[in-house]
Amino acid sequence: MQGADVFDTIHFVNMHANVDHQEVKSLANIKSAKKRVRLNEEQRVKNQAFKSSMRTTIKEFDKKLENQDVEGAKDTFKLAEKKVDKAVSKGILHRNSAARKKSQMERKLNQATAS
Repeated sequence: MQGADVFDTIHFVNMHANVDHQEVKSLANIKSAKKRVRLNEEQRVKNQAFKSSMRTTIKEFDKKLENQDVEGAKDTFKLAEKKVDKAVSKGILHRNSAARKKSQMERKLNQATAS
């Protein structure tokens, strides 16, 4: 292997983060394996961004409940529930974990409504 490094470096544009280019070190030699490494990294970044968005929505829901904004909390609950379900359908979140999150949010909302 003339002039080759032990690691092949794959560059790709990261559209979901503040970083323009990111290097992924890979031991892959086969073209399809290199592509899998690249695609896996791209998907990981997308999943991470979606998960972060979901968590932010849940935190917004909690904040609205703390401020006794029940109507706003109801709207945010619908959005959070939708994002949690979307995460399950994309395979980002396990369905039992999603059910637990939705149940916890609904319990909090019901307590705030009853008060």
